[in-house]
Amino acid sequence: MVYFKNYASEGTSEVIGNLIIASTIILITIISTGIAMNFMEIQAAQAEFESIKDSMLILADIIEEVGSRVYSSGYVKFNCRYGRIDFLKNSTRIEVFLDASKIIDVYTSSLKYTCGVRFSVSEEYVRGGGSGIVMNEFSHLVTVKLASTDGFPSIILRGCCVRIVDKGELYLKSRGFNVTVYELVLVRIGVGLTVGSDSINVKAYGKGITLNTLFIENTSSIELFIDGLKVDCKSIMAPAILNVVIVEVEISTV
Repeated sequence: MVYFKNYASEGTSEVIGNLIIASTIILITIISTGIAMNFMEIQAAQAEFESIKDSMLILADIIEEVGSRVYSSGYVKFNCRYGRIDFLKNSTRIEVFLDASKIIDVYTSSLKYTCGVRFSVSEEYVRGGGSGIVMNEFSHLVTVKLASTDGFPSIILRGCCVRIVDKGELYLKSRGFNVTVYELVLVRIGVGLTVGSDSINVKAYGKGITLNTLFIENTSSIELFIDGLKVDCKSIMAPAILNVVIVEVEISTV
């Protein structure tokens, strides 16, 4: 009996085997390239996030600085490739009560950066400590917070703090006694003209200061409400004079 060896079948099997190996190598290369590109994109987005955070901190300093000097201004540059900057006009309502009397009722704006690449970030304040009444003269009124919006890292700048400072005593000749002078300060952020994307310059401009002076005969409480929710309460000893100061600062693009 004569046996014939099927060389064609062996050749076909060898070709198929080589194709499988080549396809596997190509697939692994594509996956590895995709992983590497994704890793590089995350690294670049994280670097941008840190840069925007630094710019937000600088802008917060500028807002408080120009607020104390009417008609002064300053700006900071934001470079956005992986995210966007949103000007949230009149996004927060702030109410301050002296006992039952409302002494402040304003809307303030915020600046928000949202990254378009997902990565984990710890929610924390990197400037200030959230909404509340602060009693230290050097406490920040404009806060910067790291957060997560639907899984995307974000940075939020806003002014939702009220500062109460004891400025010392004053003798009232008409009353014949000394009173404690308190200063209550709020920085209200407004939004002007905003244009552009990617790379923008955000300017802070000190528009003005309003002052309202109140005489307090009885020990009173000051309550702070944010969007209708009570967030803090502090007491003021009487007799006292309370100077209510609202600092108006406008942010816009230049």
